[in-house]
Amino acid sequence: MLQEYIPGPPTCHYMVEGCMVSVPLDRIRGAIESLDRLCAHLSYRGVFEAEFKYDDRDGQFKLLEVNTRPWYFIGFAAECGVDLCEMAYWDALGVSVDPVTTYKEGRYCVVGGDRFACRDLFRQGRLSAWSWLWEWLGARQLLFSWSDPLPGFARILQHLRVVIGRRLAGIRGAVEAGTTR
Repeated sequence: MLQEYIPGPPTCHYMVEGCMVSVPLDRIRGAIESLDRLCAHLSYRGVFEAEFKYDDRDGQFKLLEVNTRPWYFIGFAAECGVDLCEMAYWDALGVSVDPVTTYKEGRYCVVGGDRFACRDLFRQGRLSAWSWLWEWLGARQLLFSWSDPLPGFARILQHLRVVIGRRLAGIRGAVEAGTTR
């Protein structure tokens, strides 16, 4: 796959999940209009997630990818007021599904990889510990829930295994390099 590099910060990256994000719809109207045209042209029906990045150079939303399956953030969409799983269920049964025209705006979710972006923002002085903690506590944790903690703990253990494995490999490599001299 070839794709144009679109410069800009992560705040210019938008995900349109079933025509739903947790920002006002008028803010991403151009993305939704182009996605509507694409889905109509393909006669597509069903759950999807489309990722766009806003390009400051020309004021356009650039399509990055479309996934035609449930995605990682589908629980977040439901928390915002758009239960796509239930909508897809009723649609599959042939029951009419009313479109959702309002939802909770300004919601946040946390993904494991966000730690790298936060680390960089801390280093650049663009994020304080207090603002990070405040937003993190108010965000939907995608990998952890007190009502079902095992997936989150399993992910933490998986991450620790990778980190420890890398460190051990580095130590092993350093020892081997020292003994071959």
